[in-house]
Amino acid sequence: MVFAPASFSPYPAPNYASPQQPAPYGSSLPASSPPPPLWTPTATAPPARPPVTVRAQIGEETALRRQPAPAQTRRRALALPAPEQFGIVAARESAATAIDWAAVHSRLDHLGVTCFHLEKRTAGDYRVTCLLPAREQGKAHRIEAAAASEPEAIRLTLTQAEAWAKGP
Repeated sequence: MVFAPASFSPYPAPNYASPQQPAPYGSSLPASSPPPPLWTPTATAPPARPPVTVRAQIGEETALRRQPAPAQTRRRALALPAPEQFGIVAARESAATAIDWAAVHSRLDHLGVTCFHLEKRTAGDYRVTCLLPAREQGKAHRIEAAAASEPEAIRLTLTQAEAWAKGP
């Protein structure tokens, strides 16, 4: 352990300026000269640039522009292969087999169908399921038909539903 005299300080003592008392209110400030400016403008002007002339004209053509254009080469027609060559098949459903949904809904409403479900299965075929109110209270009769096309599955389901509605 190091011993030092009590008056010894390892750090120098700060040298603070003594504060000045503010002037009383209403008294004028002592006259002092203003501080010197930080920057004084120079009296020399920048060097003058020559005036720029702008003309709205095309300059002289160069020798490159005067060369004749190269002769046009005949391009061959681009032939695209048929979609079938890429494995793309035309849609199976045509305008002739389009479904008249208004007529389908009208027939379903006439039969009193309470539920109608159309499902396209992963095998590419369609299954249609519908529920008709049974003759017993609180029970329903389920009708289901599957076919290779959507219109055919709907036609089969409606035919079975109408046959069941007529009764035995």
